[in-house]
Amino acid sequence: MKLINNFYYVLISILLLCIISCSNDDQDDIKKEIPLAIQNEFEKRYPSGSILSFVDYESGTCDLKFLDDDKNEGECIYQNEIWKMSHIKMKDTNQLPSQVQNTFNDTQYNGVQLIDVYKTDRAGIERSLYTLHFIYTWHEIKNMTHKVL
Repeated sequence: MKLINNFYYVLISILLLCIISCSNDDQDDIKKEIPLAIQNEFEKRYPSGSILSFVDYESGTCDLKFLDDDKNEGECIYQNEIWKMSHIKMKDTNQLPSQVQNTFNDTQYNGVQLIDVYKTDRAGIERSLYTLHFIYTWHEIKNMTHKVL
């Protein structure tokens, strides 16, 4: 009986190792497709980020999907290997800078039901744009969706 149990433990261990090694291979395969200039820029911008997918369109535009340091899903757009934009879906308002949180909390929309929170960075613009998408009641119209930038 011990021999059978040990056999199962060995099989499970081998299976787990295969799964782990396959996921690393996928990550390595994706990185092979990405031009070095884009890899270097991405690693500077998101040092702990992990790349999920990469698409290089014929027009010179590239789309790189990733998870950031906080495990938020994001997307970077590159044009001719130059970064143009990042768009990240944040988990909640706690990830927003305190100045943005305080400003939103001081509005009439404080306490609304949030649907999505996004952070967008663009080349040539110094500050991030935060988008808060939520549901609220306006003039007796319930469940109206609204976005605040």
